[in-house]
Amino acid sequence: MEKLFEGTISFIEYKKNYAVIDYEAGGKVRNVKAPLGSTNTKTKIAHHYSGGDRVRFALQPVAGGKISIATNLKFLYNNARNVLADKSRTDNHFRGYIKEAGGEYFIKEAETYLFIPLLVSTWQILPPLEKQEELVNFFLEGAGKNEKLTATLVDNNYIKEYRQAIKFFKNETETEVVVHRVTPFAIHADLFSPAIKVKLLVEDVLKCGYKSPAPGDIINVKILHLTPWKIIVQPLPVNNTLTS
Repeated sequence: MEKLFEGTISFIEYKKNYAVIDYEAGGKVRNVKAPLGSTNTKTKIAHHYSGGDRVRFALQPVAGGKISIATNLKFLYNNARNVLADKSRTDNHFRGYIKEAGGEYFIKEAETYLFIPLLVSTWQILPPLEKQEELVNFFLEGAGKNEKLTATLVDNNYIKEYRQAIKFFKNETETEVVVHRVTPFAIHADLFSPAIKVKLLVEDVLKCGYKSPAPGDIINVKILHLTPWKIIVQPLPVNNTLTS
């Protein structure tokens, strides 16, 4: 059975994807590097590590046993993260900086410097790089389980097609989609432009009177569900007259 240690992350190099862990062994304070990016095999959820995280790990010798690295990293808790989560339950307003690392976006909270995963919509426009050094307002989600804590910007900018979809959804206005791919069970189509992809069931479309839908065909639809993460449309009868 492998020997396990507990320590605290003192530094993270996000670009090179490793952390430095301080821990005690043999009555001395030591440090070890830990490669990041592994996923918990039980939950399939990757924890985004931050400075101050208390972790449990094993040591694995490398380079012929001259040095060791930390493996089997498991997040335990982070007192600063706990404080933020608690605060969000009564005053869910924070400030921080947008950071990009390894193709993912984070918010670096202004007071604790914690890196919190930033939820970004496919249709969202983030500030340009030169503006990402400016403070932004955000709120937290997932406070019930700190390992899933995420940040969402208060002020969001979206592509024009998504803004148009919001208007059509709120006004319950009917519109059209253009088919770009058909499979045995689903029709993949563009809403307003190829920037927004939606999916309809072949069975539902056929029931509305459309025969053998093919790429380039137009289908009348109504937006049933809209969030920054997903848009669901309902096909309308083929002879339906669109309302403006």
